[in-house]
Amino acid sequence: MQKYCEFKVIPQNSFEMNNAFIVGKMMELIHLSLHHFPCRVCVSFPGRKDKDIGGIVRLHGTSDELDLVLGGGVEDGLEDYFSFSGIMEVPDNIMGHCTVRRVQSKSSPARIRRRIVRTQNVSAEEAMRLFPDSKRQLLDLPFFLMNSRSTGQNNIRFFVEHSDLCPEQTEGAITSYGFSREVTVPVW
Repeated sequence: MQKYCEFKVIPQNSFEMNNAFIVGKMMELIHLSLHHFPCRVCVSFPGRKDKDIGGIVRLHGTSDELDLVLGGGVEDGLEDYFSFSGIMEVPDNIMGHCTVRRVQSKSSPARIRRRIVRTQNVSAEEAMRLFPDSKRQLLDLPFFLMNSRSTGQNNIRFFVEHSDLCPEQTEGAITSYGFSREVTVPVW
């Protein structure tokens, strides 16, 4: 992944228009483009801090792959919210590589219990014993908010984890969101 491009959030004067919301809108378009034009493009969020996803969405890939994704309408309608860097060469002075993956929390015990009842053929009482409310998991990771066009669900929290740095770039599978547990992207 020798090329990259960045979308930087243009600060807005609205509480609702925070990084999680604006980056989520960009990620919806990136996902749609990667779904229609499958290619080996990964995403990272170099501006993240604590639970804030930050104001930078960085795409990594080859020039042809980035052109394909960008041609899929990634920038459409968001020109007032992001500035675009254009496609550039990855700098020589990288610190290393990392994976960027989505982490899903077990934050809804009721949903998990319904799945246990459905898949393990147990009673609701047994599911409550297997997964009590106290097992609710809250993540301390940065996130963005997305809406699902396929399910109609709104404001889904996509928690993102960047791994520790490693010296080598690795290959593997990439999701239609640009995340991977295997593929590393350069960090600088």
